[in-house]
Amino acid sequence: MAQSAGVVTRAAGIHLRIPASCYTVYPYGLFPMMFTVLRLRHRGRVLPRREWQGRAPLVGDLRVEQLYDEDLLRHLRLARLVHPTRAAGPDALPALYDPVLVAMSPQAFTLAGFERIEGADYAQSWLVGPA
Repeated sequence: MAQSAGVVTRAAGIHLRIPASCYTVYPYGLFPMMFTVLRLRHRGRVLPRREWQGRAPLVGDLRVEQLYDEDLLRHLRLARLVHPTRAAGPDALPALYDPVLVAMSPQAFTLAGFERIEGADYAQSWLVGPA
């Protein structure tokens, strides 16, 4: 039930009041949906399959937001993998700017965009799956 002071969520007998200003989208549950992410590139170069398949994926809450970028002087989408236990700290990965859904299957999907590292923009792709 939404109210002017915020959103009231009721699940399993828990009543939780969340200020409406905290969300850019409506919260659908009490717990974040967790994803695993593997980076498929390093500084813009495609990594060999054997290299990224051998890595442990990072786990977190995948968020896609739209914001205004002062460097590019335009609005853009931004995908972030937020650490599951500390949403206010640094993200688990560098943000993926202008993410585009490239491929999708029942097991995983791929997002492609670019990331900023030390002031430079590099092409990047994420292989995203359920945690």
